[in-house]
Amino acid sequence: MVHATETGRTSSGSSPDSRGMYDDQLLLRTREGAILLGISVSLMAKLVAEGTIPSITIGRARRIVRADLDRFVADRIAEAQRPGEPGDPRPFSRPTTPSSEEGTIRLPREGL
Repeated sequence: MVHATETGRTSSGSSPDSRGMYDDQLLLRTREGAILLGISVSLMAKLVAEGTIPSITIGRARRIVRADLDRFVADRIAEAQRPGEPGDPRPFSRPTTPSSEEGTIRLPREGL
């Protein structure tokens, strides 16, 4: 169970409205990027490690440039809107002209 504390933070460590809290930040920690995307920290770390979401290193700290995170989201939105591409909301659309065999299930004939 998550409880709010006197500081306005929840017992999980994030503030109730933490998404707007990072709007003006140039660099984000992995956890902050995960909160903005609404994904787990482990998934965000994986996306950063594989280079899907670009990141920079400052000393030993890994940071995500906010503009790169915004670009990642914009690219996913654009990809989802392209028909016939990965992310198409209708990847299994039926052909517009009916086929004579549409809906017919053919089973292998054994022993004939």
